[in-house]
Amino acid sequence: MITTAMSKRLLLITGSEGRIGSVIGPRLARRYAVRSADVKKSTWNAEHIRASLARLAPARRACRGVDTVIHLAHAPMEPDDAYMTPKDPNLPMLLALLKAARLEGCRRIICASSVHAISGYPEDVRVTEDMRPRPDCRYGVFKALVEAACAQEADRGGPSAFAVRIGSCHGPKQERVDHPLTYSAYVHWRDLLQLMRLMIEAADELRHGVFHGVSRVRKPRMSFAMTKRMLAYEPKMAIPGA
Repeated sequence: MITTAMSKRLLLITGSEGRIGSVIGPRLARRYAVRSADVKKSTWNAEHIRASLARLAPARRACRGVDTVIHLAHAPMEPDDAYMTPKDPNLPMLLALLKAARLEGCRRIICASSVHAISGYPEDVRVTEDMRPRPDCRYGVFKALVEAACAQEADRGGPSAFAVRIGSCHGPKQERVDHPLTYSAYVHWRDLLQLMRLMIEAADELRHGVFHGVSRVRKPRMSFAMTKRMLAYEPKMAIPGA
């Protein structure tokens, strides 16, 4: 495991009003200084940027003075084929944030990938962190691109860049999504919070990684063996009622 001493780091959390950001953001704020960003008004944070970060100028303002960027923002596109078309803001936002983090001297950027980036594998295959993406939809194709962009950014000498393949997640007051992946790729918000903290605090020598955000399930879609070895991640939770 590679770790570094914990300090009062300044985090930028994008998508802070989303399904995941609104749950883990306030809890990360108990340990870190947090700047939140979303197109919606903040319900939990005082230092909040209410704007799209799909252009470089606002992305740079958001990243200024930040240690770690946690990029959770996502604009849902319907239908699925609308992803990575000219009207999709997700790719411009990703590229703007990666460049802004580099120009503003951020130490690290953590980007949300998804189980959908690897759900094209047969159901009996337990996917490891080092297996190439195999998406099951255009949304998954975009998340595979997120992983590639993180690798390229780390290799060019910018911030260390991590991608985390997040399974099906819901907060304590959110309704559980009824989907087959809910049971095979479930991640409890407490485990995801643990993983986020471990990624934030990983030492600078760890330049890049693809990690798996998954809790303890009976027939897991994703292995977390490499995530455990590299970050000491140890999920505590299991899917309720499974």
